[in-house]
Amino acid sequence: MDAKKLLQFLKTNIWLIIIVGSIVIYPFIAYHPYWLSLLITIFIFAAFALSYDLLLGFTGLISFGHALFFGMGAYSIAIFSRFFDFSFGTMFILLAVAATIIALIKTIFAMRVRGIYFAMITLALAQFFWVLVMTLSRYTGGEDGMPRVPRPDFLGDRLNFYFFALGFLLLVYLVSRRFVNSPTGRVLIGIRENEERMVMLGYNVFKYKLMSLTLAGIIGSFSGAIYVMFINIAFPALLNIQSTIDVLMMTIVGGVGTLHGPIFGAALVRLLSHFLSSHFRQWIIIFGVIYILIVVFMPLGIFGGIPGFSRWLEKRGGWLKWIGQKLKP
Repeated sequence: MDAKKLLQFLKTNIWLIIIVGSIVIYPFIAYHPYWLSLLITIFIFAAFALSYDLLLGFTGLISFGHALFFGMGAYSIAIFSRFFDFSFGTMFILLAVAATIIALIKTIFAMRVRGIYFAMITLALAQFFWVLVMTLSRYTGGEDGMPRVPRPDFLGDRLNFYFFALGFLLLVYLVSRRFVNSPTGRVLIGIRENEERMVMLGYNVFKYKLMSLTLAGIIGSFSGAIYVMFINIAFPALLNIQSTIDVLMMTIVGGVGTLHGPIFGAALVRLLSHFLSSHFRQWIIIFGVIYILIVVFMPLGIFGGIPGFSRWLEKRGGWLKWIGQKLKP
């Protein structure tokens, strides 16, 4: 990379570099176990939200059962660790294979039904696995879950886990950005906009949907696996619809179809939930009102609405001039 390209890269990604740099140095200047743990969960759920955005934002697939991948990752790691002597790498390879199989099943359904019908089928699949977990209580612990999930020695320290989760999020972001900006990603956007036209143009829609669902499933299952290693317990609620609603909310708040949006949405939802629940008994009502206001006044999400707001602002002479006009008596 020559100096000109390096300068262009720094100019284009300056805010990303500043944010990542701040996150990296944070533990060394203001180490606090609780906030470190909260940031770790934000990193994990941000990666999970990115996986959902690949489906909803770039492929146009609405899924009410995306928690299936998250819960499957959680329980797979718990079962592999307890009943088998697999290495850390082997467990994640097997998890990727399982996620690919589930993605194939979902893709078969996606080719036969669309819209709300596909969403309901994904919900049914997630509920099926929930029932499976509850039924096989001898192996899964049933309602009590599977506590004391072991983690690798190098993740035993909280600071190490912090950088591991951050590295996982950065890897997911870079892979997702490369994927959506590739020719494959452009075809997926075409499928989202007009699937019939893409079929008429000769594209194998099944293959492209399978690739999207597989990548989203692998990222979602890896997120669930890392989350259960952090909290040391796998429990049935990870598979229910509430988990999908949470990640859907993160994606919508941040901005559907924007890679930065789900990350920002995950951080906002987790931090807002923490703040409101610490100060208000009926915090969920306040949270719901805030969510409704965002959806009504920023239907494209916070990051989705920024480009339009920026263009509107440019026509009025920029930030300083606009603020000056607002401050005039």
